[in-house]
Amino acid sequence: HRPVAVTNPIPHEVFIFDMGSNYAGFVRIKVKNPPKGQAIRLRFGDWLHSDGSLYNENLRGARPMTDEYVCSGRPEETWQPRFTFRGHRYVEVTGWPGKPDLDSITGIELTQDVPCAIIFSCGNEMVNKLHEVLAQTRRANTIEAPTDCSQRNERQGWGGDALLFSRTADYLADMQAFYRKWLRGVLDAQHECGGFARLAPANHGYYAGDSDGMPAWADIGVLLPWYLYRHYGDAEILAQFYPAIRRYLKFRLSTLKKYLCDKSKFYYGDWNALDMYWNAKTSEWGADSAVAYDAYTALAFRTAAGIASVLRHADDAAKFMDSFGRIKKAFNRAYVSRNGMKHPTQGNCALALSFNLIDDPLRVKVARQLVSAFRSRDWKIGAGILSAGETLFALSGAGHVQEAYNVLLNDTFPSWGYMVKCGSPAIWEHWGSRRPELPEGGKMFDACASGVKDGPGFTQHISPAMNSGNHPALGAVGRWIYENIGGISAGGPGFKKIIIRPLVDRRVGFADVSYRSPYGLIRSSWKISGSRLVVQAEIPANTTAEIHIPAAKPDAVRQPEARGASFLRRENGWVIYSAGSGRYAFEACLPCRS
Repeated sequence: HRPVAVTNPIPHEVFIFDMGSNYAGFVRIKVKNPPKGQAIRLRFGDWLHSDGSLYNENLRGARPMTDEYVCSGRPEETWQPRFTFRGHRYVEVTGWPGKPDLDSITGIELTQDVPCAIIFSCGNEMVNKLHEVLAQTRRANTIEAPTDCSQRNERQGWGGDALLFSRTADYLADMQAFYRKWLRGVLDAQHECGGFARLAPANHGYYAGDSDGMPAWADIGVLLPWYLYRHYGDAEILAQFYPAIRRYLKFRLSTLKKYLCDKSKFYYGDWNALDMYWNAKTSEWGADSAVAYDAYTALAFRTAAGIASVLRHADDAAKFMDSFGRIKKAFNRAYVSRNGMKHPTQGNCALALSFNLIDDPLRVKVARQLVSAFRSRDWKIGAGILSAGETLFALSGAGHVQEAYNVLLNDTFPSWGYMVKCGSPAIWEHWGSRRPELPEGGKMFDACASGVKDGPGFTQHISPAMNSGNHPALGAVGRWIYENIGGISAGGPGFKKIIIRPLVDRRVGFADVSYRSPYGLIRSSWKISGSRLVVQAEIPANTTAEIHIPAAKPDAVRQPEARGASFLRRENGWVIYSAGSGRYAFEACLPCRS
């Protein structure tokens, strides 16, 4: 990385380099004619203070870390550190002889050596930039282990962060070998009682002795092997993990109270959620935390049933589905009424819908609650890391495609677009990790702006110790972008069967996506021209595809280039064709709400 700017907040003493990207790596310096014994010091940070000085308060124990080079006095000296890396965008330089220029330092990025898998572009520049931000966030947080952040003293393999971002990462790059390698650490960190640790490797005693990593974080041992199977066709990883999965689910049942979380014990909830429900009777923000806990517990059992079926353990599959049914019944008893979710926050509604925890006709009511929860906040998002990535799937899956786009395309706080508008080169830990429109030292979270009612226990500011400018969890939105704007998803393990199903919107206008799957290159593109929609697809050899065209009936679709594609069925406003390998083009008149 070559710096894009250098400033001098303290004349002749402190220089700040803007590297233009938030990456993980180190800096190589090149200094000419330095005095012998001159000490050059480098410090690193995600952001700057309003006066242009380095902001590194969020680095916690890593804050004192400094790279220092003592010059030997040669005419030109080049140096870089060994055996370390820093997550950063800005580099503070002190002790430089004279005035450095943009060629004085070079950023050397470290990341996992894996092939890029996707090329994405669409007609909305914010979404294009968000794609770049997601790609950079992956690069900075895939060094040896999928880390929760790239800069502060924490940067460890937290299961929740890894799980939530994994399906986005799988589209961005070929991550199969990387995740398989790291999952060995997940197995090694499983406790004798069966619980998976909340992070892997379980190092230097950091929660290493805790037998209960808790749902979402500990569920990495069930869900990530399944995701690898679905995305890459990797059945071997299911067999490797199956004994551990059985032990884990037995342990998980022992932690439940009437098939729900035991509220007397500590557990993580929907971390960083703004859209919370205040329980005046119990004086706690308990609703969302409990819903998230129980929703992920249910998902773990339902997923394990699928794993058991693939491995032909029919008795286990039936047992796991029975537990899922009991958890689902308890979930409905605790959190659902005849009118829908008792506490219809965005996160509650999204998890209930996405994880199939409610049945018809209540699904329609909960979907309406979800739309209302967003509309009442002008399409700003308040969900936390466990549910944010599910909100758009829940909306579009219930037929509210335009509403899903309303949320995605929003660029006011809090939203993904707000991060992009603020110029962030990576996904933040919080929706409002930085609020440049607010006075420095003021509230980082403006309760009125976010639409969240103030109340006891609600944090309106962010502690510097819990803030990061490069954090993957909220990047789970990438999967929705690639599968729904891009229109490419797996219809079977490893993309042996492919689904081409773009959700089109005039505000985006077009999309062109190429994804290199385990079977080869898949391409999906669409373009709106007036009332006409053109959809093109390219399907690799040894695969089959379903190509979904938004149209009311088959005779509304033309096939100027679709040899080998045959009409399959009509379903909920889609005309669906089956196709083998080859290139295809379709034309259709747009439905009124596109």
